[in-house]
Amino acid sequence: MIIMFLSTGLAAENSESAKTIVYLPREITAANATLTMDDICIISGTNEPLISKIEAVTIGRGPVSKEALVIDRKTILSRLAACGINTSMVKLSGAREVAVRRNEKAIKPQTLIDTAEKFMKTDKAVPANILWQLAEKPKELIYAAGYEISITARLGKTPTTNLLVVEVVVLAGKDELAVSKVNFKPGYAIRKIIATKDIPAGGALTPSNVRFVETVTLSSTSQVENPFAMFTSKAVKKNAEVSPTILRHLKPKMVIRRNRPVVMKIEGGSYVIQMTVLALQDGKVGELIKVRNIDSKITIIARVKPDGSVEPAITAENN
Repeated sequence: MIIMFLSTGLAAENSESAKTIVYLPREITAANATLTMDDICIISGTNEPLISKIEAVTIGRGPVSKEALVIDRKTILSRLAACGINTSMVKLSGAREVAVRRNEKAIKPQTLIDTAEKFMKTDKAVPANILWQLAEKPKELIYAAGYEISITARLGKTPTTNLLVVEVVVLAGKDELAVSKVNFKPGYAIRKIIATKDIPAGGALTPSNVRFVETVTLSSTSQVENPFAMFTSKAVKKNAEVSPTILRHLKPKMVIRRNRPVVMKIEGGSYVIQMTVLALQDGKVGELIKVRNIDSKITIIARVKPDGSVEPAITAENN
């Protein structure tokens, strides 16, 4: 009786050791479009023909970008049985299920933009007389990992004359792994008005409270030709843009009378020079009038300011 029990136990142990072990990790990455057992498991044992057969069993499609494809033990046993493998000869170990992710890398949107803009500066096919501006920020470009890659750019097909398409291409040798389209539109050069100090509602614009910044925009907006003849309908904080929509024209009124003394101000970044001159003409805000230096008797052209003073104007007559 004891001998029979021992022999039965030994036979069972030998049966277990003869099985091919299929180990499931918790998570792996794969690059293939179709998954096999060799992609998702670690297979070991002494039966080499059976191991080779198990390795070749297909499980299904590979994961798409950013997907975690979960494969459980039941699915694996079902696929083995469907391929004619006796599952009693197989022992599963490791995790209850394996999460398969695509083995991939990503190129940041700013890298795509920089590559496209560098190409535009050097490629002769890109019109150089147009202020091209980015139409929209591209998404990050995902490509399969595991390759020595290079990044290049080329002109893409342009659906309209109002659009420039640059294709940024990821290459593995001569093979294309991924392509991203970076779109540009013609831009318009504009001059923004920026407040250099807080301007109250109703405050007139002057060289001492605003500065100008040249920039490029995708939309054609109306320009303010003479901002120093305007006031703001709303308060503007320091360093904020003074929108043309809140500017109103100052009502022209005679603020300077002929043959009367008037203060001339010469303003710099950190200084103001004042002197008294004689107005030789009547003047409204924003107008150019002749004034005479009382001491030197020199006549120059000056611009009338909202506060009733004048400032030298650069004109052909003054030069």
